[in-house]
Amino acid sequence: MILFAAIRAYSDDKPLLDELKTIGFESGGTFDLNQFSPAAQDLIKKVPANVQSLFTKMTENPPVENLQNGWNVITAGLGEYGTEYFLRAYVTKIGYGANQPQDAIYPNSAVDSDGNKYNGSNKYVLHFDADHLPPVNGFWSLTLYDKKGFLVDNAIDRYNLGGMKDLTYNEDGSLDILIQADAPEKLTSNWLPSPQAGEEFELTFRMYYPKKVVLDRTYIMPGVKKVN
Repeated sequence: MILFAAIRAYSDDKPLLDELKTIGFESGGTFDLNQFSPAAQDLIKKVPANVQSLFTKMTENPPVENLQNGWNVITAGLGEYGTEYFLRAYVTKIGYGANQPQDAIYPNSAVDSDGNKYNGSNKYVLHFDADHLPPVNGFWSLTLYDKKGFLVDNAIDRYNLGGMKDLTYNEDGSLDILIQADAPEKLTSNWLPSPQAGEEFELTFRMYYPKKVVLDRTYIMPGVKKVN
């Protein structure tokens, strides 16, 4: 039996709360799984796994309106979710809360520019043209995570790269970030270590105080390309 603490809800939440009452979820009340039939109990127990599956689908197959070269780029609705309960839960799953878009956005990706899942067996490059560097008033960073959402152990203890790091730019002012398991022969300053062969991973790109071109989606994130 589970006891629910009394909470103060917003008026917009009333329709959902009324629905939850019909299956025993109520502020200040209790929830007893045994009140349901065996078939209903089985369905309820599957809810967490079903939701996790929806989260995975959201990352690997973002809504078309969010998609930018394999990146799920959400530029509205963060920080103040209203009744967008799925978005609030999804953001909590991948980032434990989020700022409002004008303060930061968090493009995330599980696939390369060709739509294939990232894998430590491959080498990748994220290239920014000189006139297409991340447009921010603050700073930007790129972080790599395993499929469980944890940082990946590596020999140089490097877990992210960004505008505040000592990166090496190309002669034309462009920038290449190398994502691979083994150290590259050159541009080691731009190397973001990935898991070993066979292990999948995900990427999160953070832009703090993004410029207007990011928020109005004029700026498009470049895709991560497989190079081997």
